[in-house]
Amino acid sequence: MLSLSSRKMPLQPTDTKNVGNSDDGFRLTVYRNESAVRVDCWGFWPQEVAESFAQETISSCRSAIPPIHLLVDASNLKPQSEEGQAALRRVLRYLVTAEVATAVVSARNILTRMQLNRIANESGVSSVVAFTDAAPIPWPSSSER
Repeated sequence: MLSLSSRKMPLQPTDTKNVGNSDDGFRLTVYRNESAVRVDCWGFWPQEVAESFAQETISSCRSAIPPIHLLVDASNLKPQSEEGQAALRRVLRYLVTAEVATAVVSARNILTRMQLNRIANESGVSSVVAFTDAAPIPWPSSSER
């Protein structure tokens, strides 16, 4: 499982995409050489941001060479409406069929974490995804995974 402890060397992102605005959105960072995808999420997503989250995250994971490493930093994500929950559910359901080395979701807000845990249980990925309330650091080196 992915360690969220200190790292020896930072990974170099190959693609970064921001969707939404400073209040509600996400940033997707892909580390192609490490088959790693990091998604930083914040705010309360309107429908178009939620849909983009699902599409962009799944597309990025599919483009990585398996097994993939996925980190979702939901530390600043608020509990979501049905549209946001549906987008999160789509990503988690994708993980059931993907070849995943590690999948970690960090959520400090207890309500957000409870919502994400419920969605993971409903999606059948609770054994695939690790949840934490610790603030994630940037990816550790591959020797620490």
